[in-house]
Amino acid sequence: MGFYQNALNLIDDGDREEPFAFIRPGFNKPSYSTAFLSALHKSALPMDCGQHGEARACVNCGTCARICPVDILPQFAMKCLVADEVEEALAHGLLDCAECGLCTYACPSKIELREVFRAAKAQYHKETL
Repeated sequence: MGFYQNALNLIDDGDREEPFAFIRPGFNKPSYSTAFLSALHKSALPMDCGQHGEARACVNCGTCARICPVDILPQFAMKCLVADEVEEALAHGLLDCAECGLCTYACPSKIELREVFRAAKAQYHKETL
């Protein structure tokens, strides 16, 4: 921890197999969408860092843009970075990203948007110096 930090959050890595998880209704799975029955569950739910599946493609649902606190378009910025179009990603608000991680949490494809943006911003700043 650094000098200015005063809290440490520890979250389970969630790296465990769930047999037949694809047919469970998800009553105790935290999610931003209402696809799981956990939308009806109003008490605290167990959190972990697991992706619960393999890597998935962006479905361009716009969930990350709706939840973004700085009003950027994360899905378009990420697609520009994958296509190696850095200037276009900057136009979609890459440098305005607060790196809060809300887009990563809300993404139904479980794409690590925060890490993609953090690495791209670091590379951009390294090249501009």
